[in-house]
Amino acid sequence: MRDAAATDRPLTGITIVGGIVTALGGGSLAWGLAGAGDATLLLVFGGVLLIIIGVTLLAPLLSKPLVGALGSIFSWTIPGKLGKRNSSRNPRRTAITAGAVMIGIAIITMISTVLTSLSTALGETVEKDLQADLVVMGQQTSDVPPTIQLDELRAIRGLPQTQTVAALTYDGVEWNGKQEFVAAFDDMAAATTVLKLKAAQGRVDRLGSGEFITDEKTAKDRKWKLGDSFQVAFSKGGSKTLTLVGITQTNAATSGITISNTDAQAGFAFPQPIQAFIEVKSGVNVNDAKAAVDGVIKNNPEVDVLTKKEYAGNSQQVFDAILIIVQILLTAALAISVLGVINTLLLSVIERTRELGMLRAIGLRRGQTWLMVTIESVVITVFGTVLGLAVGAGLGSAIVTALKRVVGFGAVTMPWGTMVFYVIGAVIIGVVAGIIPAVRAARLNVLNAIAYE
Repeated sequence: MRDAAATDRPLTGITIVGGIVTALGGGSLAWGLAGAGDATLLLVFGGVLLIIIGVTLLAPLLSKPLVGALGSIFSWTIPGKLGKRNSSRNPRRTAITAGAVMIGIAIITMISTVLTSLSTALGETVEKDLQADLVVMGQQTSDVPPTIQLDELRAIRGLPQTQTVAALTYDGVEWNGKQEFVAAFDDMAAATTVLKLKAAQGRVDRLGSGEFITDEKTAKDRKWKLGDSFQVAFSKGGSKTLTLVGITQTNAATSGITISNTDAQAGFAFPQPIQAFIEVKSGVNVNDAKAAVDGVIKNNPEVDVLTKKEYAGNSQQVFDAILIIVQILLTAALAISVLGVINTLLLSVIERTRELGMLRAIGLRRGQTWLMVTIESVVITVFGTVLGLAVGAGLGSAIVTALKRVVGFGAVTMPWGTMVFYVIGAVIIGVVAGIIPAVRAARLNVLNAIAYE
């Protein structure tokens, strides 16, 4: 048995390289999170990449203690103890096998953490910074945005259920030689009410021709101050000098540049209202108001009326769709990694043929042999999954923190349900991957296995 055992190479070299790469990644991540201006996201994403590579290189060193700890769950039986020892016997091979699982799980957990955090933050932002009870809007599926007709807007304002209505439009312009999206409200006083806009500097409740406002973050990032003027070329043709007259307090419901409705009507390619934010009168049921607005726009198939909750959910669907696509792609990659687990276990069974024959000779039954190899497979896949979850959750949290610095909103929200699902899935994958090697090991001829060279 001792002659048949394969000796593993030292882990010193790969551990040193992995430690250096991980340290560099951690330094880049810390630098980005500490605040590096425009380079924040670049440093954070660079650090994320280096840490994933570094942890992959350190996996052989981590495999012994982690595999031992995970294997202890199954150590209450003889096959469990044997499976635990077999999975930790060759740390390098175990780490390589679990590496593909670890990288896939780490990436999908990281993306899930980011998207879940942004989706949660968006919902909280709408609830906190949007005074409107209803939103009229459509889904843009072409170059021409869905619009609300002016007579429909007038009719909505005339409804007995509505209190305040602000209509929004937006378009691309050339701002000081650079492409920029700008917005305009038909009634700035109403917009400040339904969007809870408050002035940090200057005035924000009215805009005349040649004036614009922005939010604190945009002003700080671009080093703008009241009175600054910029040359703007509109998509319809013509240009105009616009002057900054007001800066709003940070409000995630709306940000960027807002110009006067007069300039928008003259310069935008599609100046018609694209969205309308509606505050219903006190004491009016929101669903009743929604039904009334829906009656006004029933002949306009481009737009729908949504409650505040529906509006938030509609915005969150984008993150959900992205997450589903990423999960499908990475699930396919994880399915391929199962082949690596099968190959590793088959090779391990072949290398341990004489050992398996000896175990069978001293009393290990076929069912116990099958269970031993299956536990070894489960321990390896769960090791890769747990390591991937830890790395992915940590890196995802770091990215969300960096985005909060850059974008201005968002708090870390962990996708606990998804993470638990991955652990359960790892156990199932381990059982499935272990079937072929376990059957081969259980069917070995005892005498031929003992005589195997």
